[in-house]
Amino acid sequence: MERYFDNYSCCLFDESDPEKRGKPLTLDEYAARPHVVVHYGGTFGVAEGYLRRLGHRRRVDVMTSHYAEVPQYLLGTDRIALVPMHTAKCFLERFPTLTVCEIPFHTSQDSVELSYRNDLFEEKLFRRVAKVLRGVLASVDWTIRTTELL
Repeated sequence: MERYFDNYSCCLFDESDPEKRGKPLTLDEYAARPHVVVHYGGTFGVAEGYLRRLGHRRRVDVMTSHYAEVPQYLLGTDRIALVPMHTAKCFLERFPTLTVCEIPFHTSQDSVELSYRNDLFEEKLFRRVAKVLRGVLASVDWTIRTTELL
């Protein structure tokens, strides 16, 4: 297994007032907004555990299985979503009223790793594919932070 980076997330939401873009949200403000959740199954997202320990709950308004759908559920609403920094960067470039801020509570970060079975390296094709993937992963600056997106 080869570890490449930690996948940091941020809050993404629509804010038409340029003066308010990038301003932090309090935990109460975050919890009060309706949420868009990206989840691949079930109804319990990672944030629920953190929020419950802090005595808060969030109202899930929309659940989707893919990050590409998130902007359509945020634009023109007061909904909020937790998304990876690189996803937020792409959305901010395309949708000028979207903004980001730090998540108002401590969360764990997901590691992005390339893992494989060692016996597969006996195959030339697999060695080539792994080399291409390593090159792609090494070519991206994975250290983006919320402040760099504003």
